[in-house]
Amino acid sequence: MPSEVYRLDVNLESSKKITPPKAPKSFNADVAVCPEKPDRVYMIFNKPGSTFYFHVSEDRGETFAMNRSINAFGMGMAGFEIEVSPIQADRIYFGGISLHRMEGLTSKKLEKIQGTQHDDIRDIRIISRAGVDQLICGNDGGVSVNGQSGDGSWTHLVGVGLKGLNISQYYDIDVSDWDPTVFVGGLQDNGTIAWKKGTRPQHLFGGDGGSCNFEPGSSSELIASYNSGASPGALVKIDLLKNKTSSIWNTSYGSSIAPIEQAEYDDNKVLYAYAKQGNPAKYGLYEYDLSTNENRMLGSDGNKEVLAIANAPNNPSTIYYAIYDVTYGPDPEGILRRSDNMGKSWRDISSGLNGSKDNKISHIAISPTNDYDVWVSYQGFRDGQKVYRSTDGGSNWVNASNGLPNFPVNRLMIIPGSPERIFAATDYGIYTRTKESNWTCFSNGLPPTMVTDLEYSRCSNKLYAATFGRGIWESEYPFDVKPSQKIVQYSSNDTLSGNQFWDYNILVRKGAHLIIGGTSKSEIKVMPGQKITVENGGQVTFTNVDVAASCGGSWEIELLSSGFWGKSRSNKSVAVLGNQVKLLNLENKGQFPLLKKL
Repeated sequence: MPSEVYRLDVNLESSKKITPPKAPKSFNADVAVCPEKPDRVYMIFNKPGSTFYFHVSEDRGETFAMNRSINAFGMGMAGFEIEVSPIQADRIYFGGISLHRMEGLTSKKLEKIQGTQHDDIRDIRIISRAGVDQLICGNDGGVSVNGQSGDGSWTHLVGVGLKGLNISQYYDIDVSDWDPTVFVGGLQDNGTIAWKKGTRPQHLFGGDGGSCNFEPGSSSELIASYNSGASPGALVKIDLLKNKTSSIWNTSYGSSIAPIEQAEYDDNKVLYAYAKQGNPAKYGLYEYDLSTNENRMLGSDGNKEVLAIANAPNNPSTIYYAIYDVTYGPDPEGILRRSDNMGKSWRDISSGLNGSKDNKISHIAISPTNDYDVWVSYQGFRDGQKVYRSTDGGSNWVNASNGLPNFPVNRLMIIPGSPERIFAATDYGIYTRTKESNWTCFSNGLPPTMVTDLEYSRCSNKLYAATFGRGIWESEYPFDVKPSQKIVQYSSNDTLSGNQFWDYNILVRKGAHLIIGGTSKSEIKVMPGQKITVENGGQVTFTNVDVAASCGGSWEIELLSSGFWGKSRSNKSVAVLGNQVKLLNLENKGQFPLLKKL
């Protein structure tokens, strides 16, 4: 329905439509008047495209003395603001992505309000003093003021990381699994930021921030996307300590909120959605190798955008991804695909799901203990079609929406140490359920708000909720959490070297010799409660390596026979400590009364 303008006569309790006859059918309209000339009315309309239509009436909207089109000034269809100077009726201010001042027929783009962020003006108020307009602008970063009619610099009163408004609009966050006080987040119009609790955030990029992931076991190295085609690219690798940024894609762009997921099969690899400019644009699922800086395409459906990615935790060859047809043709038949060979081939598992253009998949979650237990969420407003579950890897689906309100579900989360419980981040707060119960509200003091992401830290035992407009909230996790039950097995001789992060258990099978470390110094970080188990006839050797548990916890070496530290024997479990080795936080359960270098 096109926008209309009405004039209300309060005394007569009547109204009259005063939409200009030449006004286009538009998405938005805004009106401004000036106390100096109360009969003068300014109106602005927009419609799809880059043109705005400006109208002026000198008789309260009865007739219009000016009808002209103007440049959009970067103002999108989502909204814009217009305000008139209280002391100069010919001076008006337009606010959209940028702020402009118009006097007569001359317009001027004013200095950017915030250096690293979009302005995206949401409201304008003017206080005039000594013939000068003092502007107060509400924007996506907070409140900014200028005392020179928009000329010169601006003062930013509140914003990201400062106490007060808590209005940050997050798309995605991550918390370091090694240090629960270190965060990274992608925000609308306020870029990508990283910060440590109690310190001011560091702006990494401007524009629209997107998905962001710390590398496993790191509090300084991360992958992030942002909405810009400028160098260094839209998908980048960042080292906060070295203040170094390197591009993953440099000449193309990805959607700013396209998913990035850590590969379960290799700590050095991430899975991400990719889009390449063109007509039509091309979309795909890619793998990036952090160690070699190489990209590999795993799947592509032409003009179908990748919306969600998941990698099975116990069978890492299994990958799921959801797609959406960005054209305006019929609804896509295949909206969820699965590969059991690490992306070499794919099959459609959408039968039984109810996805469409107005009800797209938003997230995929897989049980940490059962790779065939798969959950998908939807971001539309179809009542009762919010979450679906399959217990056979997607061959059959059942509706698992009971208890959820009719709001989009943006994210699902299953904590590895609490596999029977699942969480849903919705546009109305947080909900939770066990796998066999209905959903119940878990907002736990969180006001009704759009929750876009959920993260859990084992170190702090806290749940973190990213919201779109209320910043980040935290809650103590009230349910039991156990160490990860995931097991990585070694049945033949192998070597683990370099910097690694273990959030799983290791099993060395009979006849296998696992060397941890190597010729160059290695560092292994282990989540608390994880252990290395050595079967009878197996051996693990530590050499030139430091191994430590995070969060002040401990880890364990378990020998299944009457094992010892020293020479290998075929019928014993053996652990050997070589040169230049530190085993920190190793739990001593009496199995090894003396730990020493042999």
